[in-house]
Formats: sequence, structure tokens, C-alpha cells
Amino acid sequence: AQSSDPTWRSAVTPWEPRAVVRISSHAPAGPALPGPVVVEAKGCAYRPWLSAAVKGQPILLRNGDGTTHSVKATQGEQLLFNVIQPAGSKDLPKDPIVSGIVRLGCDLHPWMTAFVLVSDHPWFAVTADDGSFALEGVPAGTYGVEAWNPKLGTLKAEVTVEDGKA
Repeated sequence: AQSSDPTWRSAVTPWEPRAVVRISSHAPAGPALPGPVVVEAKGCAYRPWLSAAVKGQPILLRNGDGTTHSVKATQGEQLLFNVIQPAGSKDLPKDPIVSGIVRLGCDLHPWMTAFVLVSDHPWFAVTADDGSFALEGVPAGTYGVEAWNPKLGTLKAEVTVEDGKA
């Protein structure tokens, strides 16, 4: 399903061009997603700074910098992990075991922040810079859908997908 509702884009584009859009209620079972979600420290910034994963899908932390990072992951007030990742170290896989928003930060470089929205299902997308997104292959039905951005919060809507139009 693709959103043509201009309120979705106008709520996201002017300030932060990216949001995670996902089915938030009545989500059908979906296909497993291949491979890990890669979050790389490059130029002392996390790239991408916003991504999404299915619960149990590995998040692969990569240090592409010539310096050490202290990768700290939190979900709300709960500390998930805090690990040192020296320059040149191997990629570090982490498995999200709970759904929700995971915030990644670096204790050594406090401006470094990234977010991974962990879902129970694969029906999500990160918007393009223009606010567009597509959720491919969603079965027909009526779903709660939300767009989340760390600065703007959550925008919710109900969407009906017609058979053969997703």
C-alpha cells in the first residue's frame, strides 16, 4: 500500500525527512526478512540513523571509523547493551528480543544517535527523503498504520488495502 494522503508527508518532510511507517494493529503474519539490519559508524555518525527490524532479526553493528566507539543500546530507560567497538574490529551482531524503539548512542561521541524500530512482523518501511514509502504485498484488509519519527512522534491512521492493490 502506498500513502497518497498529504498529511503523512507534510508531518514528516519539513523537519526530518525520514520516518518508519508500519502496520501497528491487525498485522498479518508475513515473510521472514533475509539478513541483518546493518548500522555503521562512519564519520562519527550512525548510518542509517533510522531503520527497522523484525524481532529476532540481527542488528549488525559495524565500525567503519578509525576510532573506537562505545555502542550503547536502550529501550526507554532499559539498557539493552553497552559495548566497546574498537577501530578495525569485526562486525558485532545483536539480536533484538523485544519489540519497540531501540536507541543507539555512543558514550564517547555523544552526538551519535540512531534508532531501530523493532516490530513483531515485516510490514514496515523507512520513508524516502520526500516522505514516500511502500509496503509491498500486504494482504487485503483494514489495518492501523503509524509513522514514527524521533522528533515528531507518531502519526496514526487506518488504511484499507483492497485485494490485488497492495
